[in-house]
Amino acid sequence: MDLKVLRDKLLLIEIPKENLIGNIIIADSVKQGQRNCKVICVGPDIKGIKVGDTVIISDYAGEKMIFDKIDYISANEYNVLAVLPCERS
Repeated sequence: MDLKVLRDKLLLIEIPKENLIGNIIIADSVKQGQRNCKVICVGPDIKGIKVGDTVIISDYAGEKMIFDKIDYISANEYNVLAVLPCERS
């Protein structure tokens, strides 16, 4: 990938709801206004989030961008509501 992020930025791809894996239960009142995303690239100032993690961000967090016909979201670390670590084999 030719993209790099700076400082406390994350490069994310939104995960369609039907592709989510896991058994986390979130109250209906909280479900509105959030997106689950896969972390593609991590800025050098980020601690505790790594490439491959799944994160939950607000619907209004980050900036949408298109690169090589792929939709990405560039978000700050403080936009992350929760981290779901990648599955271990």
